Amino acid sequence: MNGSEASSKITTKTIARLANVSRGTVDRALNNRPGVNEKTKQRILEIARSLDYKPNVIGQRLSKSARQITIGVILPNYAFYQEILRGIQETKDVYQQFGITFEIIIHDIYSVNTQLEDIRSLEERGIYGLIISPLVGPSLTDKIDGLTERGVPVVTLNSDLPGSNRLCYVGQDNYRSGWTSAELIGKLLRPGEPVVICTPKIDVQVHQLRVSHFTTFLEQYHPAIPIAKVLRMDVDPQSDFQSLKELFHAFPGLGGLYFTFTAHDDIHRALREHRKNHPLHVITHDDLPESRAALMEGLLDFIITQNPTEQGALATKLLCEHLLYRLVPEHEYNYMAPLIQCRASFIAEL
Repeated sequence: MNGSEASSKITTKTIARLANVSRGTVDRALNNRPGVNEKTKQRILEIARSLDYKPNVIGQRLSKSARQITIGVILPNYAFYQEILRGIQETKDVYQQFGITFEIIIHDIYSVNTQLEDIRSLEERGIYGLIISPLVGPSLTDKIDGLTERGVPVVTLNSDLPGSNRLCYVGQDNYRSGWTSAELIGKLLRPGEPVVICTPKIDVQVHQLRVSHFTTFLEQYHPAIPIAKVLRMDVDPQSDFQSLKELFHAFPGLGGLYFTFTAHDDIHRALREHRKNHPLHVITHDDLPESRAALMEGLLDFIITQNPTEQGALATKLLCEHLLYRLVPEHEYNYMAPLIQCRASFIAEL
């Protein structure tokens, strides 16, 4: 008997026996209905999870002339998020048999107001859950809290919204991401050589954490490496190219750059021109084709990756299983470990 067959044989009667409660109590706990104390509820949910219990959702739907479940997805239109979207697309097919559909919004203008408008639009379409890579702002926090209060769970993806009542977070451990990048820079640069942190102007938690934890780690473990500046960039080709040209002129002895985001082709062009006459160590994020090409060319020393496809897949799985089976994610923070990639990572043979 395979795993899916075994789980299909598990019934609420089995769980009730193991939890030493009635089947009615099990049913209330699994369906998040009142009348069960929290300790008993969590014990029942843990037993269900350990047994990989899957109720006959299709049968229940047919017997109750079922409704369709729609999940909303809001992501910015950046190349990195296309990899996250690929994980969502690949995983959502698994849950379509249960009547789950997805409304996906990709927005070009990355702002709090745009995200609020997108959420309102999805609410009008009657979503049952939301996956979002949020900006930071009290109005967004209030909006997500309002969704949660109305029974619409929210999973934050790649960037979190501190203080909100979202269901869980899926994404890179940005504490360790900042620490790892600082450790690498600390070992690459000589004492006294300054480093500049380059980060987007947009107010997103993922970049805030990378900046703050890069800074604290470098100050504690590599105090001889000064941070000359935190350069806030537009993530716009022409503007970023000019910003780096001005930076190199202002700091002729610059030893390193740390990009908290994906360095695009015009950043690579500025690095290429500068490195003709000046050595420079560079660390950036995300394994995208242009980043990998720059790494192979020697413009970048390391790329810190974060498994974007796996992020999208896991966020989709957790939200779908919460909606279908009332399973609460085992972890509030579902971290992808930062991975270090260098040129040798992509050389097939010498």
